[in-house]
Amino acid sequence: MTLDDGRTGEFVVPSDQSDHHPVYFRDDETGDVHPVRIDPRATREQLQASPHATRYQPEPDHPDRPAWEKDALVVGGGAAGGALIGAAAGGGKGAGVGAVAGGVGGMLYDLLSKKRQ
Repeated sequence: MTLDDGRTGEFVVPSDQSDHHPVYFRDDETGDVHPVRIDPRATREQLQASPHATRYQPEPDHPDRPAWEKDALVVGGGAAGGALIGAAAGGGKGAGVGAVAGGVGGMLYDLLSKKRQ
């Protein structure tokens, strides 16, 4: 498809039904992939028969999807706590080991807590 500004690309429909976006646009020139907001009444057949973009619009926030900043705080907090405990127990080398262990623990906690929601 060709956009109004002359860029060309294609619509990509993800096979994963849990994806927050039903359609993405892949730019032929840059290879960048952007989420596309579509009319909820549009069918797949309509998109295939007449693909076109009507306007550009920034992507809205997803209130049901947590921001990446929360994930970073959980993992970073675990790493910082592990580094403090490791430094107190084993000096500089202990701080490094504790940071890795705390970061992994924070990441596991974050992943497991998401599955419960």
